[in-house]
Amino acid sequence: MKKLLVANRGEIAIRVMRTAKKMGIKTVAVFSEADRNAPHVKYADEAVCIGPAPSNQSYLRGDKIIEVAKSLGVDGIHPGYGFLSENADFAELCESNNIIFIGPRSKAIKVMGSKLAAKETVKAYNIPMVPGTDEAITDIQDAKKIAEDIGFPILIKASAGGGGKGMRIVENEAEFESQMNRAISEATSAFGDGAVFIEKYVASPRHIEIQVMADMHGNVLHFFERECSVQRRHQKVVEEAPSAVLTPKLREEMGQAAINVARSCDYIGAGTVEFLLDENLNFYFLEMNTRLQVEHPVSEWIAGVDLVELQIKVARGEKLDIKQEDLKINGHTLELRVYAEDPMNDFLPSVGNLEVYKLPKGDNIRVDNGFEEGMDIPIYYDPMLSKLITYGKTREEAIALMLKAIDNYQKAIAISNHVRDSTDRLSIDYIASKSYYELGKIDKLSLGRKIIVGVTLLSFFMPIAAKALHLPPVSGILFGLGLTWLLVDFLHARNTKETKFSEGMEQLLQKTDISSIKFFVGILLAVSALEALGVLGAISGYIYGADQETSRVIIGNVIMGMISSILDNIPLTAIAINILEVGDTNLWVLLAICVGTGGSLLSIGSAAGVVAMGIIKELTFKKYFQIAFIPALVSYFVGISVWAIQTHFFF
Repeated sequence: MKKLLVANRGEIAIRVMRTAKKMGIKTVAVFSEADRNAPHVKYADEAVCIGPAPSNQSYLRGDKIIEVAKSLGVDGIHPGYGFLSENADFAELCESNNIIFIGPRSKAIKVMGSKLAAKETVKAYNIPMVPGTDEAITDIQDAKKIAEDIGFPILIKASAGGGGKGMRIVENEAEFESQMNRAISEATSAFGDGAVFIEKYVASPRHIEIQVMADMHGNVLHFFERECSVQRRHQKVVEEAPSAVLTPKLREEMGQAAINVARSCDYIGAGTVEFLLDENLNFYFLEMNTRLQVEHPVSEWIAGVDLVELQIKVARGEKLDIKQEDLKINGHTLELRVYAEDPMNDFLPSVGNLEVYKLPKGDNIRVDNGFEEGMDIPIYYDPMLSKLITYGKTREEAIALMLKAIDNYQKAIAISNHVRDSTDRLSIDYIASKSYYELGKIDKLSLGRKIIVGVTLLSFFMPIAAKALHLPPVSGILFGLGLTWLLVDFLHARNTKETKFSEGMEQLLQKTDISSIKFFVGILLAVSALEALGVLGAISGYIYGADQETSRVIIGNVIMGMISSILDNIPLTAIAINILEVGDTNLWVLLAICVGTGGSLLSIGSAAGVVAMGIIKELTFKKYFQIAFIPALVSYFVGISVWAIQTHFFF
């Protein structure tokens, strides 16, 4: 292999390239427009832009990557982790174009990519399994019966899932149906596959995974275990090797089980077999990840191997020159993931400029990094900046060095919690945050940003100005949006240090639900047209009548509220105010109740409903009507009834 393309970005791209260069292999980087100046682009021998910033237009474009590889005479492609690393179609695409895919064959990816198929495949090897279903379930009543047989609490998991999506813990029968529906919906949305299976929920589990490597000659090795029990939202945060709780006997049993899992699907290359370990030290097969893991450095350090080098050698058809009995655990290693997140805002990604970014250095400290000082953190990708790894002869030594490394890192970017729980397990959420850091200092607005904010706020007053000029309110909104658009693009085009923007208006609009905006603008235009033609005034006059008797006004308010489920309630209220001449404040309260809640009868009647349809693709007008109309209608009349009771008895 003379030339290797790395189909990834950030720290993993650099990490793969470093080993490739050590082996005398030329490297090719691919990058999106957002990563044009990224370190992995500079590190490679050659680099090619493959598309715009969104990953589905760049890093997930397997066809484009193959095109680049063929044009540059690439021998092999390393997918890293994430993106296309577990995409069986991409693996097949590489094979069909005579390019070595540095990973398992597509068959193994497909089998282990489905939790149900994986469980079925490993059955013959007597791998311990968590009690549960052997096939996909869609019928809720059948699923409920199975759950009762297994015994609560149970875990509902998406068959094609990962990262905690499509996963629900159900404590009792009463909440089963709702949680089942949510799991199926989330699985369908995330993976295009609503298949789920049910298994017994393991209380107080530890997450233990075994690193394996298999060649084309029937040899399979394991490089001991990693413990990844410290997680947030089912995402690993802290990893260590070896586990502090495994006995030598249990380690051997789990290692052999992992090897058998790899053999069950004719595995080739690096993979990770994940297990759950309960409080009684019973282990159960969870899944297999058919790629290099984020946390692979801890296994490399204790086993004394370069897993990427072994990956490349195996992909070239070479035989593993290591025997299992030659492998020994050497010391203890910890890894923390460094994120650009805001812990004060539910750990959501925090973008900005890395004005200060310095890495800790020293013996037994390793940082796999993908950023440089002065770079912008893009919003399009995972917010992980780097991985901090420390090594010690003992666990205590590794922990002490990690805390020291954190202190050194903290001077540059910010660290959150250093905590030890009751089991003395290191529990560190190592988070880069705009709330603490010198990283980006995005809380301070530049002149350009102040102008943007000022003009945007000013645009909210445009509808008032439009009203004074006897123009429909929508014209003011459109004028304000247009002014903001022009200013954003003007400042983006200048691209000075003072007004530096990572995104223009077009890029911002790519993240916006345009359908919802079009709907709102359309309905405002339609309502304004009806108002200008006098149609709404005539309807309101007909509803309330010329004499505006109290009973007629009450009925009219109820009808107006129901009309607001189709038309926007703001112009309806404005029209009612111009027509109604009643002095009873209770009738005005009723009008507010009706037009304020009537919009929820249909999904198009409220801003929240329209936005929800834009975000949740499965939530159609029909489905909303089926699910919500009757409850909303009942609630609507309950509110009116409460008003009537209060008015009659208390006023």
